Amino acid sequence: GKGVIDAPHHSTWIFLFRQLGPLSEFMINEYCGALEATFSDLVSTGLLKEEDGQCFRVQSTMQAGFWIILTGALLLNFMSAFVTKSLTQFLRDKKEEAEKGNRSNVDAAGSETSIDDIHPAPVLFSDSFRWMLKSQQ
Repeated sequence: GKGVIDAPHHSTWIFLFRQLGPLSEFMINEYCGALEATFSDLVSTGLLKEEDGQCFRVQSTMQAGFWIILTGALLLNFMSAFVTKSLTQFLRDKKEEAEKGNRSNVDAAGSETSIDDIHPAPVLFSDSFRWMLKSQQ
């Protein structure tokens, strides 16, 4: 629709993440020209590694902590959806039970239903997590 900006795909984020080093080197090292001789001397004497012999560079890596946090976030997302949908369905079922008890036996032909009274069925816990439920036959 109008005004909607699609978020970049995950492959774009991975590409941007991998380009942090060259980008930081290009943007910041331009201002470090006065220090080049010093860094060059420190590298040639062995006091600095060659990759450290520059003014600024960001080296990005994904280590074990990233994967642990990602796994935890995905698990938290699943558990949140599980608990929220199960509570929503529980409360809906209790409300319908109470409404059944309060309804009088009115003849269906005597009542009129307007289009405003018709609502789409919500996606329930039993729809989303059907694979976790056990039949009681």
